[in-house]
Amino acid sequence: MGGGISGLSFAKRISEEGYSVLILEKEKNLGGLSRSIHHNGFSLDFCAHRFHTKNLALLKDILSLPDLKMVKHLKKSRIYMFGKYLKYPFELQNLLRAMPLHLSFLCVASFAKNLIFKRSNKKSIESYKDWFIYFYGKRLYEVMCLPYTSKIWDIDPSEISADWAEQRFQGENMRKLIKRIIKKLLTLNFSSYRLEDESLVPDGGEFYYPHKGIYELPEAFANAAKSNDAEILCSVEVLSVSRANKTVSYKYNGTTHIAEYNNVVSTIPLHTFYELQDFKDNIVEESLSKLKYMDIIFVFVFLNRDSLSNDHWLYFPDKDIVFNRAVEFKNWSAQMCPRDM
Repeated sequence: MGGGISGLSFAKRISEEGYSVLILEKEKNLGGLSRSIHHNGFSLDFCAHRFHTKNLALLKDILSLPDLKMVKHLKKSRIYMFGKYLKYPFELQNLLRAMPLHLSFLCVASFAKNLIFKRSNKKSIESYKDWFIYFYGKRLYEVMCLPYTSKIWDIDPSEISADWAEQRFQGENMRKLIKRIIKKLLTLNFSSYRLEDESLVPDGGEFYYPHKGIYELPEAFANAAKSNDAEILCSVEVLSVSRANKTVSYKYNGTTHIAEYNNVVSTIPLHTFYELQDFKDNIVEESLSKLKYMDIIFVFVFLNRDSLSNDHWLYFPDKDIVFNRAVEFKNWSAQMCPRDM
């Protein structure tokens, strides 16, 4: 149940082993949040999804999917703070120069103190907060990490795993970082705050993205699964799941069907999946009551100009700005816009 990236990639892999697979998706299009809509020649993603991995075997498997063309990008993004566009992940000297002088002084002192008197062992780092303070100090955490992370995820960074920070910032070599800062300070090499600035953050990282939008990735998984006789149905309403009889009842094209199963794999919201079952348990319900889901609202804006920036992402941590980030899809792939637009 569920025709997003997780469900489709599972269907591809398990169908390769000769198993019979049926995928039931409630939307009319596959992909879940990783899908695209099309409007007047424009391709528009639901948010912005990039593919990146350190697992070379997985990367090879994805890039070898039939009819899928993925282009490698060097990540370029900025964050809007102190009325300026700063590189993100940030260059420390760029951030400090943008701050009010007193705040810059406090952050430098905190960073230096943290560097000299590190108290925590890196192995003891458990949360996003721990990770950031370990590398940058408490003041930079309060200025840089806490506002944006709390705003976008609606959760305190102390409750987010340190693995998430490691993936997003890809770690920092402190010796290289300090050497880079000192070199730029001595040569007066300060980054500009202009959106037209083409330079990249050294540790920005790589990612892959399809030519025509993220929907091409789930479509490629679906086609691969179908080539192994997997059946994929969209616009399906699942009515019930009987664990006693090992059946799933669903409505498709106005007709109710019953499918027998050996195993059910669900990637739909846990609350929804639980309500569909004939199995009820107080412990499960107590756990579910503690889970919360966040809505995501997308606003697509069309501008009558060639481009707004050169970035893949623009982040806005300021609590007075209602949105979290902006994406210009043309920077991900020129094919997502009509020619000459």
